[in-house]
Amino acid sequence: MAREWALPRAPHAGQPVLTAGAPLDRAAAAVILVHGRGASAGDILSLAGEFFHSNVAYLAPQAAGNTWYPFSFLASLDRNEPFLSGALDALAVLLENLAAAGLPAEPSGLDVFHQKR
Repeated sequence: MAREWALPRAPHAGQPVLTAGAPLDRAAAAVILVHGRGASAGDILSLAGEFFHSNVAYLAPQAAGNTWYPFSFLASLDRNEPFLSGALDALAVLLENLAAAGLPAEPSGLDVFHQKR
């Protein structure tokens, strides 16, 4: 069953982080699933069922407007700011939360899926 909490910092502040699998306080490892442009946290979290392990926490942050940054990854970095930095910051916050829950970075995973629209 998916649980939810929110990202604390702009421009993705207030966006949900869906979770499934083991609660952080009981997880042996964590996987952060990052959705692609136009997709959602719920879309990517559905993949957790394909490789589900009962002792793993799965976290899927939601980007504002279903996109982590507004322009192509080929655009200049400045053109995608502040969204690009906000996306990286959102991932950093998730990693901080994992560390605070006692999960070391080594057994954690980060899966990013990108699709062209």
